Amino acid sequence: MSSKHINVFGRGTSLAIALILGLVHGLVYVFIIPPWQHYDEPNHFEYVWLISNHGAIPDQGSYDQSMRRAVAKSMLKNDFYKGMNYLPDLNPPEGPIWIGPISQLNNPPLYYLTASVPLRFTLDRSFDFQVIVIRLVSLAFLLVTILAAWGVADEATAPDNPLRLLIPASIALLPGFIDIATAVNNDIAAIALVSLCLWGCVRMLKRGITVWNLLWCGSTAVLSLLTKETAFMALPLVIVAFIFSIFREKKRVFAWILLGAGVLAAAVIAISWGDAAGWYRSTSQPGFTRATNPEAVVGEHVFILDTRARVTPGFIPPLFQPVLTIPPSLGSTATYTLGAWMWADSPVQARTPLLGDGFNVHNGVVEVDLAPSFHAFTATIATDQGVRLWVSLDPKPVNGEATVYYDGLVLIEGNISSDIPPSYTTPDGESGDWDGRPFTNLLRNPSAEKGGLRVASWLDDLGAGFLPDDTRPSALLSYALDWQGAGWHYMLTAERLLRTFWAQFGWGHVSLLGNKPYRLLAVITLLGAAGVLIWFARHLFRKFTFPWETVALLALLFVGTWVGTLSRGAIYLGITRLYLPVARYASPAIVPTMVLLSTGWLELLNIPLRWHGLRKYYPVTLLLIWFTAWLTLDIYSIASILAYYGR
Repeated sequence: MSSKHINVFGRGTSLAIALILGLVHGLVYVFIIPPWQHYDEPNHFEYVWLISNHGAIPDQGSYDQSMRRAVAKSMLKNDFYKGMNYLPDLNPPEGPIWIGPISQLNNPPLYYLTASVPLRFTLDRSFDFQVIVIRLVSLAFLLVTILAAWGVADEATAPDNPLRLLIPASIALLPGFIDIATAVNNDIAAIALVSLCLWGCVRMLKRGITVWNLLWCGSTAVLSLLTKETAFMALPLVIVAFIFSIFREKKRVFAWILLGAGVLAAAVIAISWGDAAGWYRSTSQPGFTRATNPEAVVGEHVFILDTRARVTPGFIPPLFQPVLTIPPSLGSTATYTLGAWMWADSPVQARTPLLGDGFNVHNGVVEVDLAPSFHAFTATIATDQGVRLWVSLDPKPVNGEATVYYDGLVLIEGNISSDIPPSYTTPDGESGDWDGRPFTNLLRNPSAEKGGLRVASWLDDLGAGFLPDDTRPSALLSYALDWQGAGWHYMLTAERLLRTFWAQFGWGHVSLLGNKPYRLLAVITLLGAAGVLIWFARHLFRKFTFPWETVALLALLFVGTWVGTLSRGAIYLGITRLYLPVARYASPAIVPTMVLLSTGWLELLNIPLRWHGLRKYYPVTLLLIWFTAWLTLDIYSIASILAYYGR
């Protein structure tokens, strides 16, 4: 490029372009999305409003009824309840007026305290106006995120590398991200702080340990954790960056050895063997859910549940297994019989194993004694809307607490009315004969003969107090290893994440116009991943000085955050409400995500653009292709939003 032209890939120019794009694009979304039309926006607004008006952080359960009435009226005015077949009671006999499904008052206060400062100057204005004011605070956090993305690219790449512009600019032009980043919520504060923490860590890798770098990394990590639980990867980032920064240049191999040994040691300490394979645990009982028992009817092992142990989260059964999914069949029904051998360490009246179908949960209540006894029931399920089946063990004794044992669980399609228990032809209970009918058990590991992994009890309890929904890490581990039972859920979750990452708006209910536009976006995503693999192959055998530790840091944040998001819906496989997570939970990894995609796309574009005939037009052609693609998606997204809301 001639020196007479502005170098758009230079440090100052690339930052200015990215920030201007983010500011303009963000302002568009601040105003085109109607008030309250983001995830939990009314409840996030309530938190900020209570701080601004009462001058203190509110207690959980606090509310101002007049404020809620005004918010509900604004929600009615802005057609919030359109298509919901529900209108709020503005004068309920008791309790707060409904303005959203989930209170946010248990969240860390950092974002809400920040947003309350400008709101104090607009308390005499309408709530619609106040929503805009807080969205502008979120917009400021968006600009900080873009700044951090530019900083990471600036530290990690050579001067005039196109990625110094393309990475932050792509974040500024990503419609799904801008929608979240200009909403009233604490997501964007966590995103901005984690991104700043990443920038500081990459800077420390490159420039070494200084007081300023330590303060930068440490303070942003702490503030991230005080903003939202989705920022949980900030602390591991700082630890890994610190270790790499201690061992510099040729000594860095010792950092890799230390980290590898640390990961191996942590896995040995944190993970143990002995739970029932294929079953998801939510019980806090210290012992395993599987044990040898002389009373075992099938094989040598049994399931064991201590009903005195706490279950986290409380709305999940202590132990469950997703079984299968049944596609919709108009007007059809299906009948299943579920049975098990049960006994306890003291006589109790308890529930049989439960069969869930996505709409209802079926079970019986039986007398359980000290000796094994067989109990079964039959359930008829309507399949016209499609169903998913799961079996859970949740005895809930009605006349005291006990340790309850199960063995020889069996689930088959059809009605078995005989009181005679089945006979098993395999020692693991996976097949047999019941009432003269051969069967193959629909349950996996139905007699707990196969052992599986679990997280150590102390770490399980610690994780349950930190992870969203009080989820136990053991349940997430079971989900990650259960392709056979949860593979369909992986696929649905991946599709949901793809859509909400790129361009699905509001509460996740506003999609792009047209016929299957997300297929093209899926192809574009796969092309980015393929380009990264090509980039990786080209750089793998370069000289040792290549900054692989920077790649490792980006990969740590990317993998940790996205895997945590992918598994967020795991526990819901054991209750009637099916939940598919959205990409906003992975947004703290927006910088490494866009580093990955931008690097891959640039790698592929460089193949034709580096040809001799096009080389002298490289910057112009690259920018033309890049920004034409983004602006096309942006215009398409804005048109889809305006069409949905009738504006």
